[in-house]
Amino acid sequence: MVLTVQELFHKIKEGESISKVSIRLGIDRSTIGKRLKRIGYKYDNISKSYKYEGEGEEPLEYNLLEDISPNIIQGEFIQDEHEKESRFTQGEFTQDEINMLKEIIVSWKGGGTDNKDDLRDRIEELEKGDRVRDTVVMDKGIWKKVNQYKKRGFNKSDVLHLALIDFFQKYDG
Repeated sequence: MVLTVQELFHKIKEGESISKVSIRLGIDRSTIGKRLKRIGYKYDNISKSYKYEGEGEEPLEYNLLEDISPNIIQGEFIQDEHEKESRFTQGEFTQDEINMLKEIIVSWKGGGTDNKDDLRDRIEELEKGDRVRDTVVMDKGIWKKVNQYKKRGFNKSDVLHLALIDFFQKYDG
């Protein structure tokens, strides 16, 4: 399976997020970000895009899926959105994926949020203007829950940012 840097940037330019591309490939979103970083790309929060800062010529033909074992890639890249369900291949779930599915089921049974409220998409859409570093004191139990999101690949600052936005929307009338 091949996904070059140039192909990825083309997909992003067409409006797809890295999350959506990684879901269609059947790999974790962080795998793509780590690979881009490893070959010299850095995410620029101002332009909300990746910039090449490495040495030499920009590696646009680099295969971001190189050396990923076939049992990790559980689907083939789907060019046509309408074929997404029908062309996705069967594969075994990892323990992390099983745990995520269990969380989704619990959320649905409890009347959780709909797909529009998907956490990863909401975080990607956050405006990342000027940032301020400050100290915050909070309950250990709450902090442990925030750290659980870090283990799932989320930035703790983004999780808190989103939680505060929801809080202000609810209570600022």
